[in-house]
Amino acid sequence: MGTQITYKGIELIIEGSYNPPEEIDNLYPGAPSDFNINAIFITDIDIYDLFSNSDLEKIGELVIEEIEQ
Repeated sequence: MGTQITYKGIELIIEGSYNPPEEIDNLYPGAPSDFNINAIFITDIDIYDLFSNSDLEKIGELVIEEIEQ
């Protein structure tokens, strides 16, 4: 799955897997949505390794926002 976002003024294509939120019921507290990043591209260059863990967390949040719009 590829999602285009802008992060720090740079257009990125993020590939990974999206897990939608799980519903709350009497026996299960539910779970928030989640996005596991596999690759981050500028054109055809994977730049995943250039990002810190905090950057990756923020990018994941931006991807979730984009998907759930």
